[in-house]
Amino acid sequence: MNVVLVGGTGAIGQVIAKYLDAKNFQYINFTRNAENSYRILPNALSHIIFKENNRKELLNAIEQSDAIINLAGASIAGARWTDKYKQQIYESRINSTNFIASLINEFPTTKEITFVSTSAIGIYGNRGDELLSETSSLGNDFLANLCKDWERASNNVHSNVRVINPRVGVVLDNKTGALPKLVLPYKFFIGGAIGSGKQWYSWIHIDDLAKLYVNFLENTFFAGTYNAVAPNPTNMLEFAKRIGSALHRPSFFKVPEFILNAMLGEKSAIVLASQRVSSEKLQKNKFKFGFNLLDEALNNLLC
Repeated sequence: MNVVLVGGTGAIGQVIAKYLDAKNFQYINFTRNAENSYRILPNALSHIIFKENNRKELLNAIEQSDAIINLAGASIAGARWTDKYKQQIYESRINSTNFIASLINEFPTTKEITFVSTSAIGIYGNRGDELLSETSSLGNDFLANLCKDWERASNNVHSNVRVINPRVGVVLDNKTGALPKLVLPYKFFIGGAIGSGKQWYSWIHIDDLAKLYVNFLENTFFAGTYNAVAPNPTNMLEFAKRIGSALHRPSFFKVPEFILNAMLGEKSAIVLASQRVSSEKLQKNKFKFGFNLLDEALNNLLC
């Protein structure tokens, strides 16, 4: 199978590439920085500049490919959510996805292609204890509206294209993302819950997420939206206890919500929003998680 990665040099893309290598799949990376891409993904067939003025080369790569995995987008947690940075978050996702869709649509409807375009569980908004499935109503805050537009852009393609939107939860990785930030206070023996501790965290181990993307490519029965989360979400209080247990550190300190709001502003929604998300649809489609329980994931990543 020939695959195009868009934004494959990020943390998730690098692990996906590892699993593509293991399957002997060939892949091309669409990138804004070819030098960086060559360094990070040395096994890629080629590294193509992802810009409108390079359309011919991009189209040639897609013509030879069976699937596209879209991971492009500025970091949600990369900076304070000023109006300018929120616009950057939005445009980096929507514009990139619209561009990919426009490339796909230049091919005849006889070309079969799989388009896996990332979304996030932020689409549901802040929902308390409600158990959320793919058919649940959607939120109306910044992240929810971003994800709705993101998914809509990916579906603006010919009907022959198999579009899959994994709604990704909190990705657990020991190098980047949320986990290193959550773990840091424990190293100074001041770890504990953030906010009330009652908010639900729906998580997934980065290896399971990468395997899921590859499963999407291999199995044609996958189509539409899927909650890319492990089967056992947990609330923040329990999450903090489990980190403390894995690190053999106390977990009784708490960071009050008002401090987070003062420090992070609107961006505090990333850690304070409650999303209890079900992975039942994935399980019914026989996806096998390597890490079903939070303890298993944390022990693998932290011990």
